[in-house]
Amino acid sequence: MQGWGALEGDASLELPFVGDGVVVLLWCHAWSGRALVSVDDGSEETVELWSPVGGFVRVVRTDLEPGAHRLRIRRAGTCDPRSQGDQVIFYEAAVVERL
Repeated sequence: MQGWGALEGDASLELPFVGDGVVVLLWCHAWSGRALVSVDDGSEETVELWSPVGGFVRVVRTDLEPGAHRLRIRRAGTCDPRSQGDQVIFYEAAVVERL
């Protein structure tokens, strides 16, 4: 899947995938907040997305058992004091499958 934005409210994105890892790209810019990223309802990783210039933050999970998983991304509802907002913008997720 590509493209999703949580610009306000309690929106979250859940993506099923099959593999033993996932690489997630989240957009960062001056209006970004913090994202909460988890796989299979495990511990959530807080990802700071604020940046004075646009770009990407990469979240990598390559420690999963082979099989079906569920990626969840949601807004933390907080942001860096320098941020002009608390947007979370998902760009892309790539599945890792080791042979």
